[in-house]
Amino acid sequence: TLANLPTSRWLNLLNLDVIKAKNKPKAPPKKPKAAPFFLPTVPGLEQQFLVDEKLDGDEEDGKNRFLAADLHSFTEFGQALGQARSSEDYTAMYKTFLEKGPSAVDIEIRSLSPEGGGSIPLMVQFLQMLNLQIKSKRNFEVANAHLGLFIKVHEETIVSAPELRKHLALIQQSLERSWSGLQKELETTLCLTTFCKSSLL
Repeated sequence: TLANLPTSRWLNLLNLDVIKAKNKPKAPPKKPKAAPFFLPTVPGLEQQFLVDEKLDGDEEDGKNRFLAADLHSFTEFGQALGQARSSEDYTAMYKTFLEKGPSAVDIEIRSLSPEGGGSIPLMVQFLQMLNLQIKSKRNFEVANAHLGLFIKVHEETIVSAPELRKHLALIQQSLERSWSGLQKELETTLCLTTFCKSSLL
């Protein structure tokens, strides 16, 4: 079966980098030259402008969060995928994955590799999740789009990792069986249509 998602969610995944490059602004936004019309002041005899002390605190918090993100570079999806063990877990994970937009999908797939904070075993689990979808004949078009993006992004890692090539070969076998079954059904339908057409004539 098909996922029946809008084509904007999966059709252009392989060309997402080209789309982002086209939509990138030619010049960075410019800061306004004039100050805001109203500046808050501190009550009192002398005029003093109110300085928001929270800004410095927010900057420090942002730096701390950034450092914490470096220490734990797995995404939330990657962490959950790493704990998946059964077919039910993979099915639930893929349902969550289907809810993400194109940019989020691109980030998640890029984050699977060791360079993106993931690992080879995590990439293997992602391929196992896709293989389960293909073997179960669910979400066929989206699973193929995700597989294509995975291969495009991680082609160098795939070449150097025998585990990934092994699971990609398994996915290839699943795809061949799926296409073989679909081809037989199409041929049967074509034969019946041709027979009915010739009978009517």
